Amino acid sequence: MNYRKGLLALTALGLAAAMVAPTGANAVAKKTTKKPAAKPTTKPTAAPAAAATTAPPAAAPAAKTGGKLIFGMEAETNNWIPGPGSWAVSGHQVSFAVYERLLALNAKSQIVPWLADSVTKDTGGLVWTIKIKKGIKFHNGEDFDANAVKANLDEAICGSVLLPVFFRINGAGALCSKEPLPKLLKGVNVVDPQTVTVTTLQKFPGFYAAMSGQAGVMIAPAQIKANDLNTMIGTGPFKFKSWKRDVALNVVRNDDYWRKDSIAKLDEIEFRPIPNEDARIAAIAKGDIDITHSANFNSKREYEKLAKDGKAQVTSGDFMSETNQDVLNNSIPPFNTLPCRLAAAYAVDVPTLQKLQAPGSTQANGPFPKGSPGYLDNTGYPQFNLDKAKAEYAKCKAALGGSDVEFTMATTNDPAAIEIRDIMANMVSQAGFKVKPANIEQSKYITTVLLGGTQWATWRYYGGIVDLDTSRFQMHSETAAPNGSVSLNWQRVKDGVVDAAFDILRDNTDPVVRKQAAENINRQYGENAFILWRWRTTWNVATAKGVNADFANFKLPNGDPAPLVPFGYVVDLTTITKG
Repeated sequence: MNYRKGLLALTALGLAAAMVAPTGANAVAKKTTKKPAAKPTTKPTAAPAAAATTAPPAAAPAAKTGGKLIFGMEAETNNWIPGPGSWAVSGHQVSFAVYERLLALNAKSQIVPWLADSVTKDTGGLVWTIKIKKGIKFHNGEDFDANAVKANLDEAICGSVLLPVFFRINGAGALCSKEPLPKLLKGVNVVDPQTVTVTTLQKFPGFYAAMSGQAGVMIAPAQIKANDLNTMIGTGPFKFKSWKRDVALNVVRNDDYWRKDSIAKLDEIEFRPIPNEDARIAAIAKGDIDITHSANFNSKREYEKLAKDGKAQVTSGDFMSETNQDVLNNSIPPFNTLPCRLAAAYAVDVPTLQKLQAPGSTQANGPFPKGSPGYLDNTGYPQFNLDKAKAEYAKCKAALGGSDVEFTMATTNDPAAIEIRDIMANMVSQAGFKVKPANIEQSKYITTVLLGGTQWATWRYYGGIVDLDTSRFQMHSETAAPNGSVSLNWQRVKDGVVDAAFDILRDNTDPVVRKQAAENINRQYGENAFILWRWRTTWNVATAKGVNADFANFKLPNGDPAPLVPFGYVVDLTTITKG
């Protein structure tokens, strides 16, 4: 697939595109389901602890096995091949039913084996060896072997969404501009049926994180060869049955699942996109759906009311929580001018907005939460001050020729998002800005932002990040494309300090130096208000009466506890029962 054409196909739904699991570690040792894993050579940084279950489930009779579960999703997804797939939270949720990854993130923020037995690097940090488990087959009968891993990695390396993740392998995309795919450098090579090596052009500290996220998802070679975007052929606990876009995707239990002790209890799952928050709440209350997810704090209160009435259970978690933010297009007026960005930042009264829309949330001052390298108590990000907002607006107005400064503030059609947008529009108008509201259909929202079609857009991204190298493609100038071209650096920031810090993070292994570089990124984003920060997300998963899902005890294939509803998705769907 031509990756430049693929970039134009980014039509994921929702307010964020979760492209890579933001995690990190220095080694993944061999581990089976019966033996504990060897400790990694470097202790992983702990991520924010998962929040406790908000409302414990009421006592219920023993749940029955079998049956069909209906999962109300916050959004639809554009396609099911990982490389070009713009998977927001909902896309990842569906993927956990059918697909599996080479590596996984456990509840302690450690990266551990899943389909791989181990992933190790040589002393120079350029050659990675992947050892994979034996005896696993894809749902179509194809062997999961080294050739399958190579096919997936070759596809991911030049995939439109994952392309920047592998810049140290694909030569910043240069090796992907030719058809067919060239001999990829020293490349992705099959050593034997269970061993693959990946050779990078330069050090790639984010490789472990990539293999635990979308880049490490393994699908059947036949699906890749056919470029079948509308089917799912994986190794997971459920098999693809059907997909009618914007209506439902259905999967059925895989009775031949390779984890014989983890055959799914359910017969079938229907993933039903319901973008409207209020509609999902009503559907849970009526019993029209069995499970749903939300990052909306007002919805959380509604689910808790249902829990008190015995109509639902709700589990909340802030593991690797994302940041609610506002993306400013730094490449065009007015926000290509620092005083205009500062005026907007000073004008948004985040504490008041929190009380109205996100009570109990943690205010954000940058992309990195506590527990992440680079976190700072004070990043220099402007705090609400209307007088300073008006003063900066005067500078902004003068810099842009003296006329009133007008811009478009965009969000999706979701009522909760519109309410937040309208409150912020009123706030910045107090500083002097003229605001034109714009509502964009969710199926077109991310694409519009990535193409530079907005000046201000509500957004949700930047979860807890252990290895910042995985965020390079979102913040480095090498991916800041001009308007009209897809820019995975969606704020289109080109900043020398940020670029230099990311170069250090990629090539330097000294933890003190890396920490300082990460802090420089955080401080630069704070002082320059490239993005406006609001608060950290808490994800909520609500289940209807009769559904038994013990989220706190979900397990990964190696036996480690799974994270508690990370990013709003359920990692283990095999133990859920309904009845």
